[in-house]
Amino acid sequence: MIYDFYKEYFANGKNSEQILEKYTTKQLRQILNAYTSDGENLVLDYDPFIDGQDYDEETLIKTLKVKPLGGNLYQADFCLFPDKNSHDNHRTVTYKLVPEDGKMKIAEIPSDAVLKDLKYIDNNPQNNRAAIAAAIRFGKWYLHNRSNFFDTVRGGVSEPSENPANYYVDFAKVDKEIAFLRRINLFTENFLKNYYENYKIGEENFRKHPTNDGTPEGFDADYFFRTQEDFEPDLKKIDKIQFQAIPFNNNQIFLKFRLPTTGIDYLWTMKNENGWKIDQVNREDN
Repeated sequence: MIYDFYKEYFANGKNSEQILEKYTTKQLRQILNAYTSDGENLVLDYDPFIDGQDYDEETLIKTLKVKPLGGNLYQADFCLFPDKNSHDNHRTVTYKLVPEDGKMKIAEIPSDAVLKDLKYIDNNPQNNRAAIAAAIRFGKWYLHNRSNFFDTVRGGVSEPSENPANYYVDFAKVDKEIAFLRRINLFTENFLKNYYENYKIGEENFRKHPTNDGTPEGFDADYFFRTQEDFEPDLKKIDKIQFQAIPFNNNQIFLKFRLPTTGIDYLWTMKNENGWKIDQVNREDN
């Protein structure tokens, strides 16, 4: 089965979604899609099935050897290129197979440094509901607290002054804003770290390109929902939004959902850190 997968998936570069559906579990495909769909924040910038980015098709298939390791584990050994003496040419990839839809399919890639913690688990309804509930709580909270956020980006012609200052980040207010977010206990420390980093990037851009007119670059869209469009009508009906929970492991779940008014699809990462919290917010089209 592993040999057939490699032959179909990599032969002539025709590595299609249909072949993945044939040989891999739905959960693994969802994880791979989540880890490769955000071009600016790629978790996987390589193909985990070859532990690399490039390969010679003929060499890969010709050198491929598959052996069972026991316990539904299988090991694939192969070379990426004809140069057998290259120290970075040989690859060993380990797979775990499980039954799905009446067939044995690839469910885990334990040899991969990024995916090694992936476990083939049934959806845990309790975890799923708790992660979704945290996202809904944030939506309701945000609806009523958007006006309470701090004026962190200062300057510009909107401030009453004959000589308006160029845009700049008021980091004292940023600190207060992050403390404000931390108090609701719905964000991981990693999220808050990235939230602060966004202001640092913005301030660096203001220094390189000083201006006091127009929308401040980097702050022209809502940070949480990544849009300039009006999404408040969706927050008012957030209980009606359909969330799809995609478990990665017992402490991490991806949430897919769409805001009907804007038509924007999202992929949020939720982590269980003394309760389910938001770790990353991404649009699926970015």
